[in-house]
Amino acid sequence: MEKSKKHKLVVNKEKYTVLSADTDFYKFVDDSRLYYSFERLICEEDRKKFTDNVAAGFTGWFVVHLEALDGAKIPCYLLMEEIPASDNLELVVLDIAMISDSEWEMSKQCRINDTINSLYADDMFFYYPARNEVEISTGTGANRYVQTMTLEQLQQKLENLAEDKNTVSDFIGGLRSGSRYLFIKLNGSIKTTESEMKHSIIKCSGFYERGVHTMTVGYLHEYMERTYSDTRKIEIDSLTGLIAKGEITNMVIRTIDMEKRQNVSLAIVDIDHFKRVNDEFGHMTGDTVIQQVATIISEEVGNEGLAGRIGGDEFMILFYNAYDLENSRERLRSIKNTVSARYPADVPGQPAITLSIGCAAYPKDASNYEELFALADFALYRAKEKGRNRYIIYNKEKHGTITEIKKTTNTTTRINTRGDMSMGEIMCVIMDRAFSGKVYPVERLLDDYIENFEVPRISVYDRKAGHVLYMAGQQVPSDALIARTEQYILSEYWQKRYANPQTVINDITTVAEEDERVYVQMKAQGVLSCIHIPFQDRNGRDCVLALEAVNKKIAWNMEKVHYFRLMAKILSGYVLV
Repeated sequence: MEKSKKHKLVVNKEKYTVLSADTDFYKFVDDSRLYYSFERLICEEDRKKFTDNVAAGFTGWFVVHLEALDGAKIPCYLLMEEIPASDNLELVVLDIAMISDSEWEMSKQCRINDTINSLYADDMFFYYPARNEVEISTGTGANRYVQTMTLEQLQQKLENLAEDKNTVSDFIGGLRSGSRYLFIKLNGSIKTTESEMKHSIIKCSGFYERGVHTMTVGYLHEYMERTYSDTRKIEIDSLTGLIAKGEITNMVIRTIDMEKRQNVSLAIVDIDHFKRVNDEFGHMTGDTVIQQVATIISEEVGNEGLAGRIGGDEFMILFYNAYDLENSRERLRSIKNTVSARYPADVPGQPAITLSIGCAAYPKDASNYEELFALADFALYRAKEKGRNRYIIYNKEKHGTITEIKKTTNTTTRINTRGDMSMGEIMCVIMDRAFSGKVYPVERLLDDYIENFEVPRISVYDRKAGHVLYMAGQQVPSDALIARTEQYILSEYWQKRYANPQTVINDITTVAEEDERVYVQMKAQGVLSCIHIPFQDRNGRDCVLALEAVNKKIAWNMEKVHYFRLMAKILSGYVLV
């Protein structure tokens, strides 16, 4: 744990499995101990203390010693808190030795800051949301003077002095929401009305602790004449505080195409099945999920790169110093695991959240931004096709050249990005992709259908053998569970119904009345309601398209059934294996 004094982990209460941790903690664990449970990392004499505290439901700080790879015992403070409605614990690990070292570094940095502030006559700017107060710290050492005002008083001063009055509400709103990049330019001084200063600027950034905005810190610079040259205000996404889409895109383009900065990697992050979060839990929950994911990304990226929001549920990250991509791999793994641990499955009233991530490197994989983005985007959709909740880093030998990948770009872009297309228009796009002659794999076809229609899960069965050929969407069962239950397709209950164009079941408890065994097998897969549509693939194989509702029952809209049957018609053009 050489690089950081504090580490955040999520650990299972029963088996002490480490479900997620930050990158530097994984480095401490090392690949040789990657699958160790947390208590195995604790020195033997302290393990009972840890397990006893877990069993007793203890929450708070206590001391344990972690064992390093070389056998050294590292004294640590351990903060343990339960995650509500979950079988997991959130742990914060503090390296006691590094706390002492960091205090010295902090003291040294304060002295450096004092020196810089005295040289440039800048004042420190602080906003504390818990107190709704702003502090402006003037001078250094014993001569330091702190002026305090409420946020409302600051707003009044800004409204009197701002060059552009419209920027005041943005600045105040950014302080309240904890935006990470804030800037405002003023005509005059906010410290005193008698100041000779004619101009001033404030630049500041929000700081977060465990996902909570605790303070905003920056500086106030005042000057007599308009000789100060500042960079333009960075555009910030209002919901997350990350860099906005146009801004992050321009910054990445400048980094790659103009500065040609070596050994960077670009990652595109997408929240899996986010539309369902809004549909099932509401847009307020959806916004909270986006904010939490943004915070996790921001905390992991830190000063090692840039992070921005480029879509409703999509983010872009540029990692610096990605010489062998291993550092990027570790950080992507940490982001993915932390999100899934924060939003685990089967917690009542809370969505299960996972991420799909694609990544590529410059100049290793691409010679410019456009190609790099195309490769990262391709890797993202490969992650989706392979079942989501994973990251994929582009590999030329495995995935093909940029020229080969560009031939399939029409199948990797989202269909209804603005959300204003009708179902008929969406189906036209899907049909065009399926019959264009370009590569459009079945997995991507199913994924597009799930993403654009209200279908939680799709299964495609071999009607004669009873096997699952494809399954995509929400809560896909394990291979073992599928193997035990998939052959319900062969039951007399279903076989006699495949003489019909489609069979609609809005409540599978009705199945139990006729065939209890089929009901048990379908319920084991999580199916609560379904539509089955028989069809033949291009080789004449008898198949079944099953549209399945999981988590909650769906009363299927019969006015849309022709779209479901059209999906089976499209699949009939494929050779299904």
